[in-house]
Amino acid sequence: MRNLKYLLLFICLCCNFLASATTVSCTNQAGVTPIVNQLLPYSSSLDSLTAPGNPSQYVALYTWSGFEWGWASRTVMCSPDISVNYLQYVVPPAGSVPVKDTVSGNWIFPIPGTGFGLSFYNLDQSNGPMGNFQNPKKSYTGTTTSGGRFYIRVMLWKLPGAENPGNVINFDGFQVVNAIQPVSGADSWGNVPNNGPSLISNTFTTNTAVISGNITLSTGTCDFDNKNVPMGSYDVSSQGANRGAPSPWKDASFTLKCPPAMGYGRTGSVNSSNNTVSSRSAVTTKNRNLNITVVPRTEIIDNTKGIMALNSGGAEGYGIQLFWNPVKPVIFNTPIEQATNAFTVGSTNNIIVYMSARYIRTEGDVQTGPANAVVEIIANYN
Repeated sequence: MRNLKYLLLFICLCCNFLASATTVSCTNQAGVTPIVNQLLPYSSSLDSLTAPGNPSQYVALYTWSGFEWGWASRTVMCSPDISVNYLQYVVPPAGSVPVKDTVSGNWIFPIPGTGFGLSFYNLDQSNGPMGNFQNPKKSYTGTTTSGGRFYIRVMLWKLPGAENPGNVINFDGFQVVNAIQPVSGADSWGNVPNNGPSLISNTFTTNTAVISGNITLSTGTCDFDNKNVPMGSYDVSSQGANRGAPSPWKDASFTLKCPPAMGYGRTGSVNSSNNTVSSRSAVTTKNRNLNITVVPRTEIIDNTKGIMALNSGGAEGYGIQLFWNPVKPVIFNTPIEQATNAFTVGSTNNIIVYMSARYIRTEGDVQTGPANAVVEIIANYN
C-alpha cells in the first residue's frame, strides 16, 4: 500500500507541469499609427548617382542608414503577456521575387520593370537581412511587453545583367512587416487588430511600413553625333572568280559624349525621429569603363564575325563587316566593355571608340549597286 501512495504522488506532481494553452487578445494603444507610409527620401541634386549600365553582379547604389517605424510594445497591448518571437519580413508587390545575393547576404527584391531592386535589413537585437514570409528574420525572443523596435535599413541596388531602361525609378507596394509569434505552439491569438499582412502561421502583425519611391538618377547614357562612313567604290570584278576578297578597312571610329559621371555607393544618414535624410556620405565607387552595344538595322549574317546585311534594293552578295580597332569582330546586340580609367566624380567625358568597316563576300549572286547599312550605338557608364 505504501508503494501505491508514492506512485500516486509522483503522478500528481508530474501533472502540475503539463502546459496549458493560452489565448491572447490585443488592442492598439491610443494615439499610435500601426501602419505607416514611407516615401524613401532622395534628392536628385544632393544624392545624385550614376548607376552602372550592365553589371555582372548586384551593385549597391544607395543606403538609407535606418528607419524607425515604431515599437511593437508601444503599438499594441496584449493580455495575457506571453513569450513570443519577434519576426520581420517583406511582402513585395506582384512580380517581385526576392533573390539571395551570395556576396552581400541580402535578399534583394526587384522593383518590377526597372532593373533595380531593394533590400531590407533588421537593426534591432539580432541584426540580419530580411526575406519574404518564407525567409523571415527572427530578431529575438521576448514577451509582448518587451520592446520590438521596428528599425530597418534599406538599400537600393542595380540588378545584374539588367539594362537600365531609364533613370527614373517609381514604385510602391513594398510592405515591411513586424510580427510576433508565440514561442509555445499551444498558444494562439484571440481578438487582435488588423495592422497589416499576416502571412506566417500563428503570427500577429504589430506594425507595417508601406514603402514607395520616386527616385531620379543621373543619366549614364552617352550621346554621339550621327556619322557617315565613306566606304568608297569597290570593283567586285577585280576580286577573282569567286569575288571573295574583302575590301580594305575603312575608319568607322566615333566619339561618345558622356554626361557627368556621378558615381554610386552613397549612404544617407536617416534621422530616426522623423525618417528624413539629415546628411549624406560621398560616393564610394566612381564610374569607370563604358558598355557599348552595336545594334544593326539590317539582318545579322554572322554574329561571330561581325557581318551584317546591306540595305535592300542595292548591291547583293556582299555584307558589311565591323571590327573593333580592327582587332576583334563586333558582336551585335551584346554589350562589350571598353576599359577606361575611373572618371572624376561630376566630370563629363568625350571618349573616342575605334571601329573599322569593310565590304565582305556573303552568299548568293553578286549584284552591283549602292552598298549601304546603318547601325545604332548604345553606350553608358559602367
